[in-house]
Amino acid sequence: MPIREFDANPVSVPALSEGLFDASGRVIPDPRALLGAAGAEGALSHALSLIHGGVQTAPRGAIQDPAGSAIGSGRKPSGGGGSGAIYGTFPDLAPVPAIQPRSAIFNTSTGPGRRVLHSFSPQLGQTPSDAEERRASLEAIANTYANAILAFNDRAPDLGADGTILNLTPVAAKIFAGGYKNPALDHLDPSFSFTALYLAVSELAGADTSIPALALYYFDAPVFAAAQTVARTLASG
Repeated sequence: MPIREFDANPVSVPALSEGLFDASGRVIPDPRALLGAAGAEGALSHALSLIHGGVQTAPRGAIQDPAGSAIGSGRKPSGGGGSGAIYGTFPDLAPVPAIQPRSAIFNTSTGPGRRVLHSFSPQLGQTPSDAEERRASLEAIANTYANAILAFNDRAPDLGADGTILNLTPVAAKIFAGGYKNPALDHLDPSFSFTALYLAVSELAGADTSIPALALYYFDAPVFAAAQTVARTLASG
């Protein structure tokens, strides 16, 4: 089956109450409440494994690359941060084609790098206090995850044992986070990533799309600890 870009962007986030965010606009104190307001709370029934480590260490499954500068470069993928760690682990990766922000496409490598799913991280805005910009930023992250799930489902039959789980990363987490980076973490707050992912799951499940087993990886210990707090909040509802 040919490898193709997925840019469906099916998630539409409604206008959201200011009270669903903290005063800075960078944190969602109660993601369950926001998901409920968006009609997406049912997505929480889908299990999500939270893992401390680099996604490139996932022993099996597809690996999401939160790509940026490597997109459309015409060269062997290179870079720093989480993407750089993936590129170093899979030196057989082919150049990543020019795709649209939020879109997803698997690498064309026929070796170990065939597991790598490139997601073009969206560039978030600079003003989290602006309600419409904040809604659009959350929607952009959600659609990045939705496109990744759709690309995974399309490719899973050709991945064999690696077509059983989709290992995800926090997209738009640092350089692309813009004004939404939580200064206490130097990272997009995990409450945004969790909420966006469940918004994607809700939209796709509502359209009768199969949702694969999902795992979300956090490398930095303080950010992983914050993600654990979000996960506990969601589980306690």
